[in-house]
Amino acid sequence: MTTLWTVKLTAFAILLYVAFWIAVALAVLLISAAIIRRSDEDGQPKWLDKDPDDHREDLFYHPLPYTDEPDTRYYKPHVDDE
Repeated sequence: MTTLWTVKLTAFAILLYVAFWIAVALAVLLISAAIIRRSDEDGQPKWLDKDPDDHREDLFYHPLPYTDEPDTRYYKPHVDDE
């Protein structure tokens, strides 16, 4: 009789273990689907919305290699006031 209870308890424990991991996988899938759906609504990121003819709007722009007028984003008072 105790062997039958042990088998039933073991089967129930395995069932709970499998159900737990199925629930975790389902939660991950639902969260990732919500993130993907929300990212489609935003469209392009703001850093991609730029004027293609203006190299200053480039993501990796730094004024050093260009001979442009001074850029206000890179103002250095100790250097530029001289």
